[in-house]
Amino acid sequence: MTRARLGSWILGVAILLLLVSKSMSAIGPAAILLHGGGLQAPIVVRPQIGSFIFMWGGGTRYDKQSGATIPTGLDGRRYLDYDVFWGRFEPGELKPEAASQHGRLYLPTANQPAAVVLTNPAMTSPDPRETRARATPIPSQLKDFVSGRVLTPSETAALVAAGVPMN
Repeated sequence: MTRARLGSWILGVAILLLLVSKSMSAIGPAAILLHGGGLQAPIVVRPQIGSFIFMWGGGTRYDKQSGATIPTGLDGRRYLDYDVFWGRFEPGELKPEAASQHGRLYLPTANQPAAVVLTNPAMTSPDPRETRARATPIPSQLKDFVSGRVLTPSETAALVAAGVPMN
């Protein structure tokens, strides 16, 4: 292989890697911020690609949430608020009001498993020049969420492993 060919091949691989790494960063949120509910301090989870989908997808495809349901029996239960950040954020910018998706993590009880409810995911901005999805209002009532589900034991264990107190 000549030097010119080798150089072209290396350049092609480098460009391909840049394209793939850019698109891979869009597969999941940049961060999930859990707060409230008696937490001493907010907890930031930076999910690996393919993990914590239950926190932003709620078990429903993100584009099919209009027909989704919310688990029953959540009124009066303890919960942690959480916010999902899509796009590029510096650590100091992770504030609930800056997030484009919001949810509640209902803590397990003696008789009921943990559950999540959430708003529709707004993953991108309508303006392609923006590096993050635009903020959306934070729901104040359970009826303002659009989907949710009960968590499996392995999902609850993933939250515990991430430092989220589930009691």
